[in-house]
Amino acid sequence: MAIKTKSATQIYFNKDHEMVRKAVREFVEKEINPYMDEWEARGEAPLHELFKKMGDLGFLGIRYDPKYGGQGLTGMIPYF
Repeated sequence: MAIKTKSATQIYFNKDHEMVRKAVREFVEKEINPYMDEWEARGEAPLHELFKKMGDLGFLGIRYDPKYGGQGLTGMIPYF
C-alpha cells in the first residue's frame, strides 16, 4: 500500500489561501505592473491610492470604521 504524501503547498495552503493569492496576483497585474515604468520615471508612486484599494479589498488585514475617520480599528477581518 502506497503512502500518500502532501506537498508543502498542500499542507500549508487551503482553498481560501489560494483565493487570496489569486486576488493579490490579479491586483498587482492590473493596478501596479502596467504603471511601474511611469512611476519609476517620475520617481514616485500613488501609494495612498494603492493602499486604499488594497485595504478596501482586505489585503492589509485590518479595516478601519469610517465613522471614526479612519482611526477606529474594527479588527483583522478580510473583506473580499
